[in-house]
Amino acid sequence: MSRVGPTISVIVCTFNRAHLLEQLLDSLSKQTAPSEAFEVVVVDNNSTDRTREVADRYRGRIANLDYVFEGKQGLSHARNAGFRAATGHFVAYVDDECIAPPEWISNALRIIATKKPAVMGGPYGCHYEVPRPAWCRDEYFSTLTLRGAAPRPLDEDEYLDGGNLFVQRAVLEELGGFDPRFGMSGKRLGFAEEVEFQDRFRSRFPGTPLLYEPDLAISHMVRKEKLTLGNLVRTRFAIGMTEANRQMREHTDLPAGGMGAGVVALIRNSWDLVRNVWQSIAHRDRRRHPYALNALIEGGFEPIQRLGYVWRACQLRIQFRKRGRA
Repeated sequence: MSRVGPTISVIVCTFNRAHLLEQLLDSLSKQTAPSEAFEVVVVDNNSTDRTREVADRYRGRIANLDYVFEGKQGLSHARNAGFRAATGHFVAYVDDECIAPPEWISNALRIIATKKPAVMGGPYGCHYEVPRPAWCRDEYFSTLTLRGAAPRPLDEDEYLDGGNLFVQRAVLEELGGFDPRFGMSGKRLGFAEEVEFQDRFRSRFPGTPLLYEPDLAISHMVRKEKLTLGNLVRTRFAIGMTEANRQMREHTDLPAGGMGAGVVALIRNSWDLVRNVWQSIAHRDRRRHPYALNALIEGGFEPIQRLGYVWRACQLRIQFRKRGRA
């Protein structure tokens, strides 16, 4: 008789974060769902720390736990290795920085049984590795209030969070998983692998909704390095670059205007950044923005994202021209 697999395979992709992985696995070991209803697959993406040791330690505390080593660096490679090792009907992706509440999987099982979704996901709150700075607001690192309090299908311009995402394994197999050109890779910032995947899902399965389910909320750690000015700037720039990659991934739909237009756009956006930073600090509403960083985060840094987009677009144009001459 063939073994009946679990309903949900929880995929934890991790790279050199053994201490964070331990917190997540501890929360998964305390789930109220029946142990036979889910499995946990830890995907080690070239870690050099105690990741394997931590995973092995939780084998006795989580009834169904598997460890997979993925040597190709990059979050998308790790995500793909995870679903290929999974045996569940649904694959649940959760960031290794997260803590799942005890009812997380039970709520997912209930939603799967009643709504039979193809893709669903929930929001994330936040907790902090170090005491929260006075300027920091939870909303900067949380999506709890972003899409409202009620479950609903998302609009076409909305996307589910990749760190709290449930997908039918058959859908992942049909679409070939995640595109390795997107997402984090080691210490290199990268984003939008889940956005690109959801774009392909909508194209392949038109009319099939992406379900937003607030009952699937989890908590995401805000690491201390995320609270620095440098990281805030790099993140915005990387988001802009990733958006250019996503919109121009075939390198055939680059904006018209040549490299001259790209240089002009870089200069213009650099000037916009200087002007925005100055205006945000010098003319901020101190009741609404008691700290200068509040004003910068909530508006002054917006040109950084555009700079990242234009910079990457210029790089892609150069690559496209070289390919054309080859």
